Amino acid sequence: MEPLVVVSAALIAIVLAALVWRAGLRRGRSIAHEAASYNARGVAADLGGAVARATDARDDTSALAAGIGSGLIKLDGDLRVTAANELAHTILGRPAGSLLGKSTLEAFVDIHIEEFIQQAVALIAPTSREDFSIGRGRTCMVTVIPIPAKGYWVFIRETSELTRLRRIRTEFVENLSHELRTPVTAIGLLSELLASDTATPGSTSEKTRERILQIESEAIHLGQMINELLDLARIESGEGMSMNDTIDLDAVVRSSVDRLQPFANQARVKIASHSIGAVPLGREGNATRLAQAIVNLLHNAIKFSPPESTVEVQTSQSPDEVRITVTDHGVGISRADLDRIFERFYVADRARSKGGGTGLGLSIARHIVEAHGGTIQASSNLGEGSTFTVALPRR
Repeated sequence: MEPLVVVSAALIAIVLAALVWRAGLRRGRSIAHEAASYNARGVAADLGGAVARATDARDDTSALAAGIGSGLIKLDGDLRVTAANELAHTILGRPAGSLLGKSTLEAFVDIHIEEFIQQAVALIAPTSREDFSIGRGRTCMVTVIPIPAKGYWVFIRETSELTRLRRIRTEFVENLSHELRTPVTAIGLLSELLASDTATPGSTSEKTRERILQIESEAIHLGQMINELLDLARIESGEGMSMNDTIDLDAVVRSSVDRLQPFANQARVKIASHSIGAVPLGREGNATRLAQAIVNLLHNAIKFSPPESTVEVQTSQSPDEVRITVTDHGVGISRADLDRIFERFYVADRARSKGGGTGLGLSIARHIVEAHGGTIQASSNLGEGSTFTVALPRR
């Protein structure tokens, strides 16, 4: 029986590798390359630097309009348009010069953009958001940058192509995941049967049994990755992110802690939850998704904590926002890794990682938090532990 077992195990591994290669080769490279060519995260900072340089020029409007390939609108302290370049009129579909003197609502004809500009003005810091619709299936990113004692710059960059590429990527991930799910499940079941057949002492060598168990473990890992990829694709596309729940963050945290308690007990890690009573978010959201984000943070904290240590969960609030912090006293994260830990598939310091994670949990958490208009940040010292902070605005 041993040769049959060895051949079966080898065939499973070969089929698995071939499926992943065949499905990934079709479109993965081109989509990844196109999507990676546009990075919106640094836009606010880059434009902020341009403003700092241009405001020193005699004609700052001309300097900015000439140097930046974006629609450019200047607002005064009352949020009325005092200047706008030609591209701004083109993007918004307005005749040249027609934006002058308009309010933000009259200029953009979109209450969501008006509300975003008002929120950005209150923050007194460069702020960007890239999911605004400007009609006929087109989308744009809006960046607001304050000018001390002069008003505000509003930059408009059309992102329709970026939105199209993201939609293609989401469809690709969904198709790839569905194509792989059935064979990966079958491989997991077959490897489980092989492991059961070889459990009898003397039926096969210990080395062969170890290899079969390894195949079973890898099939489970791939199945988890497929499920998380599908989940991430749905979140990015807006599926399953209906914002209809009245949120009490304290209740969300308590349910997340209860869910992870068995895992913490198995790891011999204590979860200390510091409750301050009901913490209403003050607006509607998605309680299930927020709980998923917190569960992901707690799971990581427990996984990287030594036995007999404590993971602390703290909820706090202010008039403007609510905060959830998850702190562990584990291995910590290097400074070089901190900037990348929220990227998909990125695993910090693989040599010290435990549990074979997919590298998608923190990326999913970030997308959920940002869908609620919030931020998620991490701080850490190697050998001392890490703290993850989720901040959600109340309006």
